[in-house]
Amino acid sequence: MIHRTLSLCLVAAALITSSVPAAAQAPQGLWVWDDGRAAVEFHPCQDALCGRIVWLKADAAPATPMLDAKNPVAALRQRPVCGIDYITGVKRAGPGKWKGGRVYDFNSGNSYDLDIDTIEPARVTMRGYKGLRLFGANLILVRPKSDLPRCPAATGN
Repeated sequence: MIHRTLSLCLVAAALITSSVPAAAQAPQGLWVWDDGRAAVEFHPCQDALCGRIVWLKADAAPATPMLDAKNPVAALRQRPVCGIDYITGVKRAGPGKWKGGRVYDFNSGNSYDLDIDTIEPARVTMRGYKGLRLFGANLILVRPKSDLPRCPAATGN
């Protein structure tokens, strides 16, 4: 009886796991910050997941692109923000969960720990924090409502 119950539990767990949509396994494609200031595109990088800035609202009008002026590495302060991997090293920690990454805040030049907590078809919820998740902040990404022009530097770092 115990073996039968255990077998049924294992089968049920396998069915539940296999019914999770593939889109929920990793954020894929183009996402916009919920405040509409930037767009990121997720891509594999080594054995992890990264996210590259591919559009900036600030770059839509000015003739010169926004530079990474607050970067703690002086040699990188002249590079355009658009095109950098601002999310790096996030690794899968279960269905729809990714942990152990970093997010770079180009507005301040600071980097934070990053976990991706929720992946839905139209929304990704991430948590950026320094040391303790409790004192972090949620970062929300949503699907863009229309096509966005890619910045020229968005093809790589």
